[in-house]
Amino acid sequence: SLTENKGKMRAVVTGKILEDKHKEAMVWDVERGIPDRPQEKAWQTCTCLGNWHYERSVYDRNGYKPASQVVKMLVDIVSKNGNLLLSVPLRGSGAIDEKEVAILKDIKAWMDVNGESIYGTRPWTTFGEGPLAEAANPMKAQGFNEGQNYTVKDVRFVQKGKKVVYATALGWPESKVIMMKSFRKGSPYYKGKVKSVELLGYGKVKFTCHRNLVNLPSKSKRGRHEYSHQAASRISYTPWPTRPRHPVSDPCSRSSTVGTCCPKGPYYHDGYPMP
Repeated sequence: SLTENKGKMRAVVTGKILEDKHKEAMVWDVERGIPDRPQEKAWQTCTCLGNWHYERSVYDRNGYKPASQVVKMLVDIVSKNGNLLLSVPLRGSGAIDEKEVAILKDIKAWMDVNGESIYGTRPWTTFGEGPLAEAANPMKAQGFNEGQNYTVKDVRFVQKGKKVVYATALGWPESKVIMMKSFRKGSPYYKGKVKSVELLGYGKVKFTCHRNLVNLPSKSKRGRHEYSHQAASRISYTPWPTRPRHPVSDPCSRSSTVGTCCPKGPYYHDGYPMP
């Protein structure tokens, strides 16, 4: 690591079942699991498409994790300040089988479109919302709590810089509408004005400010690889300035449009009715 990084040590030591004092020197590794809350220090999940070693019975019964499950886990992990170490079991020859190849191709297809919502991002003021974000999911020993039933109501957030939030719904809603409570009026997580919402791989989409709804296009307009994976959206916003806001009676407080919520400035949220 020192040689490859101009004298800087970039390698880390990982450990399992760590106390806080251990995390000062090592990176916490969670085996086949995900903490149910964000972590202050960087950590990682190690998991596998199948078993840790190649097992023909897993291949025969189609027992590998599908790409959709891997991607949903990745989004959840990144929102909590972690990274994913994914193992792909090798045959005795050192090759991977065609089912594993197909899974990896589907993961790549999703990443080709949505990778900017993963790479170079950092946790936002809240990691997410929805049933699983509100539930406890205790780990057993060094992890072993994966296999969560992610739904379209589960949304995960990350940020890039100070003006962009990526919101990823862990499924594609049949209604083609996503509600994000974290951006509603009075939210403790967000103070600002939404300027635009873009669905990655598609472009700008309509959103309604007063109910915090994002309208999605039909899946056929995005291509085939988003079929059961999550919809990642880029939300651009302007943070609140420290000056008075419009009163509740301001008519712009109930407006909605495409690309910007209110033409009169970043004060419209105070008048929005709660969903």
